[in-house]
Amino acid sequence: MLRPFFVVGIGGSGGNTVRAARQALKFKLDQQGWDGGWPEAWQFLQIDSPTSPDGLSFPAPLLPQEDYLSLVPNNVGYRVLHDKVLQGLGSKHTLDVQRSLPSPSEVKVPVDLGAG
Repeated sequence: MLRPFFVVGIGGSGGNTVRAARQALKFKLDQQGWDGGWPEAWQFLQIDSPTSPDGLSFPAPLLPQEDYLSLVPNNVGYRVLHDKVLQGLGSKHTLDVQRSLPSPSEVKVPVDLGAG
């Protein structure tokens, strides 16, 4: 029996993984002669930093736009994101999180285009 599921891919590699899984399931549905559209109980989501899906060279189709969530608004630089993350923390956790993040002076890639 088929069961509902929700698969989330984080970043470019996670997005490629969910794209490949969705493509494989579509192939299985096609083999069975399914013509009822995509089952609503099977859901996929890619969460990434580019404002629109990338990875066109990967051999599986992009997910539908509604299954893609960008965490970065257009034209927002890394320094702004870095500072917002740190501002949202209680002072108890700021140093721990700050240690794990690259310094804004080290990030030269426009983060709305990807993590680089």
